[in-house]
Amino acid sequence: MGNKTNLSNLIRTSLSRYKVIIAFGALALLIYFLDLWMLKHYDFVYDSGGYWFMRTLFMPRHKFRITNFDNPVRSYLFPLILFVISRIGRAFLDDQLRFLIICEAIVYSFFLTILIPKLVQTLIGRSLSYVYVWVFSLLAVYFWRGYFYYPLTDIPALIFSCLAVYFALRYYRAWWGGFVIGIFLGASAVIRPSYQIIVIPFVLWLIIFYGYEARLTIKRAVIQTVIVMIGVISVYIPQIMINSSNFDTYSPFVQTQRVQGTDLFTQQLIWGITVQKYETNIGDSYPIPGVVFFDGQGEKILTDLGLQNLIYIPTDEVIHTDPIPLKLYLDIVLKYPIEFVWIYARHLFNGLDLRFDTPYLTDVFASSYFRQLLNYSIWFLAIKFVITDLERIKISWVKIAPVFLICLPSVLSIPTAIETRFMLPLHILCYVLVAFFVLPEVLQLTVQDIKRRVIESLPSYAIFVVVCFLLSSSTYMGLQHLILR
Repeated sequence: MGNKTNLSNLIRTSLSRYKVIIAFGALALLIYFLDLWMLKHYDFVYDSGGYWFMRTLFMPRHKFRITNFDNPVRSYLFPLILFVISRIGRAFLDDQLRFLIICEAIVYSFFLTILIPKLVQTLIGRSLSYVYVWVFSLLAVYFWRGYFYYPLTDIPALIFSCLAVYFALRYYRAWWGGFVIGIFLGASAVIRPSYQIIVIPFVLWLIIFYGYEARLTIKRAVIQTVIVMIGVISVYIPQIMINSSNFDTYSPFVQTQRVQGTDLFTQQLIWGITVQKYETNIGDSYPIPGVVFFDGQGEKILTDLGLQNLIYIPTDEVIHTDPIPLKLYLDIVLKYPIEFVWIYARHLFNGLDLRFDTPYLTDVFASSYFRQLLNYSIWFLAIKFVITDLERIKISWVKIAPVFLICLPSVLSIPTAIETRFMLPLHILCYVLVAFFVLPEVLQLTVQDIKRRVIESLPSYAIFVVVCFLLSSSTYMGLQHLILR
């Protein structure tokens, strides 16, 4: 009996001591085997296939040069990361794809079981139970399983931005910390251009943080900020070299306008007038890859203005058009402000309406009621918590500000041809609120208190879910409308 007790205590102690390693390892294995199954059934296609191919541009003739990368639409950093992974995989495993999914499993498990929990702990000043870490991680894997397989930039950019925030909050006194913060911040912006909107507000927040929260001297704060900017610029230098060598410009940004005639963001804003949601099809249930959920209200606006040529038409080809000035878009919005409030409210909902767990759909019309219901329920809990209980979290606005900065790319994407992956930062924030704040609070209540709260919330919950399903169905009517045109 004594031996069994000692063994039980040993197991319990080991689980407690190594809970981080166990959670990290277990989730990495889960992601790896899910990716391994997908590797046997799905190839990298469209954007993911493009990134995987672009890794070969650095070394076309057995000689590596950063300026060999000559793609005007994509930045160099993510293909470069894939290049390094593929070379290591070929050298040690003789299997580039297998090594890629091993790296994905490790990095994404680190993100979910270590980085995000550590960031939350730093913000709230207390430790988290790893039961809640598991809840958070499994929610992310359930809703975003396919995104952990395909090599896309959404999750890597978010990881780098979270690393920048974590290092800023933890290592603000270290000289090297500023440079590392800059590297992470620059990496997120270079990997995914929509994250460029974070850079300047983040630096301004750092100045305030250094002065009010970290209480650095003015001289030290200025030096640290300069070091951060040096880190950011160092990530952009290879892109400047690529642009000067291939496109005769010293711009640090991708040269999308050379292919499409208009820069990508302005083009996305124009598409967003008539496209309320966009998905990508790889199955037989839909005739073309571009799954466009059409917005009749946006079409009517452009038709009334005689701008039918700006209505989005799905095509597999990249079409070069005459440059579209950003002023034209702003004029359209200002002429119909009320209509665009509704159009963009629908965009926001459609970005948060997770019907599929993959960026590439095998069946556009597949039933996803359970996933949608769970998604709506989680959002209901998160929204209710923000409205009623958020003030109880004692965090200074200076420390919490970077969390909102990380969500800026999602806000920036609302007027565009929205895809659910554009809203990834908001979804992750939602899972954080539910797993680390709502769930612990619920588990502290008595059964009677839980019953009372459920009864009180049931009417508003029912209305919320019904409205969400109605809005989602209305979006799909836009898809049917486009097929019948």
